Amino acid sequence: MARLGIIAPADAGNQPLFSVGGTISTVFNGEIYNHREVARWLGLSDTRGSDGRVIPQLLEDHGSHELWRLRGMYAFAAADVQRQRILLARDPLGIKPLYWRRLSDGTVAFASELRALAAITPHGSMRAAAVARFLHLGALGGNESPFDGIQAVPANTWIEIDASGERARGTIVGPDRLGGPLPLGAPERNAPLRTTLLDAVAVHLGADVPTALLLSSGIDSAAIAWAARELGSTLTCLTIAPGPRQGEAPGAAAIAAAFSHHHQVVTVGGDPLDIESFFGHMQRPSIDGLNTWIVCRAVRDHGFKVALSGLGGDEAFGGYSHFRQLPALPVLRALDRLPAGPRRWVDQQLDLLPARVPAKAKTLVALGGPRSVWEFDLLHRSVWPLERALAGAGLVGTVPDHVQPPEGLGDGCSSAALTRAEVESYLSATLLPDADGFSMASSVELRVPFVDRCVLAAGLRAAEDGRVGKIRFARAVGDRRLLRAARGPKQGFTVGVQQEMDAGPLSVYVRALADPTAAVWSYVDPVIGRRVLESNSRRWAEIWAIASLNAWLESLESDKFDH
Repeated sequence: MARLGIIAPADAGNQPLFSVGGTISTVFNGEIYNHREVARWLGLSDTRGSDGRVIPQLLEDHGSHELWRLRGMYAFAAADVQRQRILLARDPLGIKPLYWRRLSDGTVAFASELRALAAITPHGSMRAAAVARFLHLGALGGNESPFDGIQAVPANTWIEIDASGERARGTIVGPDRLGGPLPLGAPERNAPLRTTLLDAVAVHLGADVPTALLLSSGIDSAAIAWAARELGSTLTCLTIAPGPRQGEAPGAAAIAAAFSHHHQVVTVGGDPLDIESFFGHMQRPSIDGLNTWIVCRAVRDHGFKVALSGLGGDEAFGGYSHFRQLPALPVLRALDRLPAGPRRWVDQQLDLLPARVPAKAKTLVALGGPRSVWEFDLLHRSVWPLERALAGAGLVGTVPDHVQPPEGLGDGCSSAALTRAEVESYLSATLLPDADGFSMASSVELRVPFVDRCVLAAGLRAAEDGRVGKIRFARAVGDRRLLRAARGPKQGFTVGVQQEMDAGPLSVYVRALADPTAAVWSYVDPVIGRRVLESNSRRWAEIWAIASLNAWLESLESDKFDH
């Protein structure tokens, strides 16, 4: 492994790390933000060199039962040299990935990068269910491996393996990942939101190397800027924009000045996309991630190894527009109960709507449309319609697992249920894997204070009380400057993928689909795929889903050649 070195970067922190008794050795990826509190609880006097030194000691003294005390992002493997077993574990929110496989000689191989395991021996076929989910939602499930023979360690899970295979597995904090006792040093469960946010930013600021803040003109990153100032820290804020007075640059500059932080606008020039390298570092297929790739390279090029991000704020505090559409679900349920005549009239009116009305809006209102929060969220996140995705993957007539709601979500219409759905369907499946893969590719640790059990629990409490939305979030924090940011238009740094597909560096990846031997046609029905390519649909994402899957598959073949 290559150590990034954030806490005590000297050689004393090199891995593996050993327990005091010498029975447990550990390698791990991530950060344990409350390692000092855990060390005190363990009576461990020496944690010099690495925050991860608490992991083997915790396991030696208490086994897997006390892993809930850790606060952070982690994927680790711990070898018990006496019992001849290894324990693989992944943090409760799945910020850090972890995969494992058993090789033909019985060896267990594990890695936090999927490509590493896929390259060492033939990785098997891509599962049809994984292809269907990717086409439907633009990413794999957060706890999913695309290949037969390679398994993902699910978030919030530990797995014990010995020479005969998997012996046991268990959860770390409870099935819903947000329940159960909070980690050591965390604020009380019912602490005010302001207190919880300050605490989360405080622990995420702990680093022995310079830390940057990825600052937009929106409230999520502005709230981190506010918290850092309240805590007495001055940060360098980086804003990605076409120019110093374009995009989000002016608004971000005003926020940085309001909280007395340094500010730099990063303009991307030359060949900012470097698509071949982008796909070469993509750990799992994704139609997203270009933004993250560009931003993390900018962080690296400006000399930072740690960057704070507002990722997760929209999920935690209802920042997406479909949170405001949620009250329509009970109305639609009532509409479905209309007598046949009036209902038929409604369906006829839907057929008369002009083509410019989004297809998703028509699907939502139609009889049999989404009526649970989970179905509603999947519709909002869909890339290919479900039926087309299933047909494309050769699964016509099946009900894929990913359309089933997670345990405990139910079929209510609450904002709290939608928050949980967003965490499962989008944050865990798309945003976090992309953030980890592309930040690690640039040797940058991307820290996400909103993706914290304490903060997400506070967001759920607010949602249960009906208090969602960024304006309510700003009022709860209690700073007028954040309120101004919350009232501004939602922007965000984006790459014009559709334009780049038409005439830019992405166009070559679309043209590659004309080759009948392209890798993707081994997994996607070419008739259905080409129908999508030839349609006049304005849904560029449907085309990019096939092109990006093909580019990712072909990049894996290059990995095999390199090894």
